[in-house]
Amino acid sequence: KDKTLKLLETYNVDKSIIDIIVEDQDMKEEYLKELGTDYNIIVSNTNGIKEKRNYIRNYYQLETNVINLLCLDDDLKNIMDYDIPLTGERFVEIVNLGFDECVKVGAYMWGVSPFNNKFFLQKKVSTNLKYICGAFVGLIINRDLPPLQTSIDHAEDFEFSCEHFVRDNAVVRLNWIALVTKYLNPNGGITEWYGGKEGRREAQEKNSKWLQEKYGSKMVRLIVKKWGYDVRLNGYYKNPVKE
Repeated sequence: KDKTLKLLETYNVDKSIIDIIVEDQDMKEEYLKELGTDYNIIVSNTNGIKEKRNYIRNYYQLETNVINLLCLDDDLKNIMDYDIPLTGERFVEIVNLGFDECVKVGAYMWGVSPFNNKFFLQKKVSTNLKYICGAFVGLIINRDLPPLQTSIDHAEDFEFSCEHFVRDNAVVRLNWIALVTKYLNPNGGITEWYGGKEGRREAQEKNSKWLQEKYGSKMVRLIVKKWGYDVRLNGYYKNPVKE
């Protein structure tokens, strides 16, 4: 209400095209009391990030006619155009650009930079293997193929990034657009879901090693930080030539 929805309201996004995914009917009732009936509130009957992400992909591919889907986390404070906050008109331009760039290269997923730091931002579109942060993901629904699914709760967006690159041979990233949010904060909501920092560290280590084992060290590299394990995707990785 005070973050992502407020931001979309400043962009003048039509509320009728915004869906809010909630866990259960009780949560839906809470949202209705706070927000009214302007938004479409969908009950997923899921618990955990893996189930939620998979539900979203299944629902929009199998139960709707949606083609272009933009998935946003609920705690976005702002979206930056390099170092300038997006306006509503510019937000629409950026979203259209992401989908247009996907069409150009035959990709089905696009995203933005995971770093809100000008040192890491580049005013270019990339199509090589890069991490597409789950907090802001554009998907083109391809109904000729089954929806991609994740097998893990932590680092599931890394898995989706790899799966799309393996399948589509490209993921699109707008490397000058950045998010103002706390999704990288080790004290965030996901830490509470894991029962504390130690639980999250254990999940990070387990899922980071699982990702490297699944995709190989040429594609996924393990990084050890003071707060736990992380992974880095190899932007120079090329899919094997398929005959």
